[in-house]
Amino acid sequence: MNRTKKILSIIALSFIGLLAIATIVLAIVPSSFDKGIIPSNPITVTVYTTDNDTLFAQDNDKYNELIDLVDNSFKESTLSALFQGAYGFENEVQTSVSSTTISSVKTNYAIQLDYGTTNDYTLKINNKEYTYGANNNKTVKFDSVLFAVNDTNNLSSVTVYLLNDGSATGSVTIQAKQTKLYDYLTNLKF
Repeated sequence: MNRTKKILSIIALSFIGLLAIATIVLAIVPSSFDKGIIPSNPITVTVYTTDNDTLFAQDNDKYNELIDLVDNSFKESTLSALFQGAYGFENEVQTSVSSTTISSVKTNYAIQLDYGTTNDYTLKINNKEYTYGANNNKTVKFDSVLFAVNDTNNLSSVTVYLLNDGSATGSVTIQAKQTKLYDYLTNLKF
């Protein structure tokens, strides 16, 4: 009987240890919610505010800070995202977007990442090309992305507009936590 209690105690302690390790790992490991939709290394970053529009090129220190903050705004620890229900969120893709919607994005804080007119990207979600249409033969091409920046402490829905030559070709709604990016833009001197 003593031996059985020792074995059960060892099993229970092992299970508790594994659970603790799993919790720590999930709290540390980040999940990315842009799902590969937003390409890396844009040529320029434009910040839109109610007062002005400011363009930052790759040779500007603020460019690197903005890129880091944008990337991190679409990341959250796996454990936190799990408790916020982010894994049940389905990306919503729209292939026709009103231009008035895009102009309204620019009235508050917004960021546009421009990849240059020679680089047309195709919308990919989880590294799979997004297709639509009657025969699934249409794709969404873009050379820049535009999204609003809001003061959100938790993961919330953000609509990323896909632009080609300044016109919207579609949009994707994804999860983001933009508090740090919003604070940075609030304190940014233009």
